[in-house]
Amino acid sequence: MRRKLLLAFLTTVMLMVGQPASAGVNVSLNGFLGGGGWYRSNVSVFLSCTGTCDEIEVRFNNGPLAAIIHGSGSVSLGMQGITTVNYQEVDVFCFFGCSRTYGPPQSIVVKIDTFAPGGAVSLSPPDGSNGWYRSAATVSRSCTDLSPGSGCQSISWRVGAGPTTVVPGAQMSFQVTGDAAHSVVTSSTDVAGNNSPPVTTIVRIDGTAPATTVSMSPPDGANGWYLDPSHITHLPSCSDATSGCASTHSALNAAPPGSVDFIAAGEGMHSLNYKSFDVAGNDEAVKSTPVNIDLQPPSVSLDPVGLEAPLGLPRVAVGAQMLSAQASDSMSGVGSVTFYSDNLPVGTDTDRSDGWSVPWTPSMGTHNVHAVAQDIAGRTALSASSTVYATGLP
Repeated sequence: MRRKLLLAFLTTVMLMVGQPASAGVNVSLNGFLGGGGWYRSNVSVFLSCTGTCDEIEVRFNNGPLAAIIHGSGSVSLGMQGITTVNYQEVDVFCFFGCSRTYGPPQSIVVKIDTFAPGGAVSLSPPDGSNGWYRSAATVSRSCTDLSPGSGCQSISWRVGAGPTTVVPGAQMSFQVTGDAAHSVVTSSTDVAGNNSPPVTTIVRIDGTAPATTVSMSPPDGANGWYLDPSHITHLPSCSDATSGCASTHSALNAAPPGSVDFIAAGEGMHSLNYKSFDVAGNDEAVKSTPVNIDLQPPSVSLDPVGLEAPLGLPRVAVGAQMLSAQASDSMSGVGSVTFYSDNLPVGTDTDRSDGWSVPWTPSMGTHNVHAVAQDIAGRTALSASSTVYATGLP
């Protein structure tokens, strides 16, 4: 009887050892999960036996045995890229020695990308001076992601305090317009969701020409005319709202840049021409200010008054008369002629269309008459005087 019972027990044990283990493995991942199934941190792989499972053998990428987990435990992954975690449950039976029964090989893929993408910013060549653009500037941004990695997903950009624009892919370009020193911020994002540090690029645009005004010394003559060129001064003033003024040029009677010498220019109707350049290279259209210089007085001569008398006696004026004169000025022109009798004004003629004259009704007696011409610049000339005897008769 004892022999039968022992034989039956041994037979039962042998049958149990020969059967595959009814077991399983539960797997869970712990880490910071980003986009596209990628983790943005180290990952802890937790494996636990179920059923009759006693051990779990773990390998990475079908390599050599990396770990044996008894019951449950974790393995840590920090490798950048894609790692296949291979695992297999083991049922261990020991009775007068141990036997190991293996379950089917299983695996799980773990994707890790902890590095931010990179990239470069480039600008179209400036069409202005000193790094300034005078028209729209093209900004290009690329994205690169460390291999092995999740790969570039998008590029974002904004100008100043404007809205952020997101463009899918690893390359993009856009234009910046408008006069200003623009702050352009770009960054890249990979599939895992890692963001590159923002890159700020300054894009300077100035498409507007500067504006120049000129301050002239007050004319020392009349009607804007100068009488003494040594007293003429000019002071240009440039303004530019964006890049700033670079230079201002003036020239007399010529296109700037040139020289300005009012004394050497002498008498004449001159043109002071000027313009400015800004730092970006914009230049304005030439502006002009007239500078009129009159150095010579007019000439004037009194026409004969009344009738000629014999023996060198004064001329005789009978009744009302017209006092008239001949006047001329080669530069600014004659503006008026004033007639005087006995140093008292008789009248002034400002209408040159019919000559220079005024009516005169003298009292009886001897009178001394003369004329004074004034040109438009304010210079005057005195005619020779003439003695006239007025009869006082109508």
